[in-house]
Amino acid sequence: MSALPRRPLAPAPAGALALAAALAAATAPLPAAAYSHGFMDDGFEYALYDPQGDGRTTFLSTHDTWEKLERQLEDEKVPVFWFSEDGRSWLVRDPATVAEARRILAPVHGLAKKQGKLGAKQGALGAKQGKLGAQQGQLGARQAMLGVRMSGVVARSSRRGRESSSDERRRLEDEMEKLGREQQRLGRLQEPLGDQQRVLGEQQAKLGRQQASASKKAGAELRRLAERAREDGRARRAD
Repeated sequence: MSALPRRPLAPAPAGALALAAALAAATAPLPAAAYSHGFMDDGFEYALYDPQGDGRTTFLSTHDTWEKLERQLEDEKVPVFWFSEDGRSWLVRDPATVAEARRILAPVHGLAKKQGKLGAKQGALGAKQGKLGAQQGQLGARQAMLGVRMSGVVARSSRRGRESSSDERRRLEDEMEKLGREQQRLGRLQEPLGDQQRVLGEQQAKLGRQQASASKKAGAELRRLAERAREDGRARRAD
């Protein structure tokens, strides 16, 4: 009996349907089965499991729930709709019901993919900003060293009772001016990247609000689907 693919889990956040926050971050490729898993504040949990899925997973759960899913679903050969309420787990293998659960979750997954793409863009911009920031840091260190050297030149001149006009001082001033211009250039390069990050951040916030709404709607529809499946016998106890 082979174990289901594992991945690290963060503790489940408080609050209804915090699923939206995890969806975009949890779309990394897995070697085998695919999950879609979420929960409601009142204890209703659900999962759509496809052993032949595309290797992508979206879920938000505690470690205990992941272990429960692993025990109950590791032998499944076909897609199933799993749900749990009041400490009892149920499993639906009916293809039409599973297809309906997949349809309900489709908007949530679609938004998650959009969030993932935006996140990738933000990451790429962040890498560019980090590279420029590193260059600015190096220039800053050089400016600090030049400042120390300049202080030494001024101190020596003061001890002599006259203002220094040495070649060394002029050379240091020229270097500091050159470094200052380079810092300004890098700062100008940073500005449009920051503007782009702000735009992407606003887009992410918008998608986050849409995701919260879509997740709430999906959770309510899946609960009704689960209730109907339990009432007409399509759902079987899984624990």
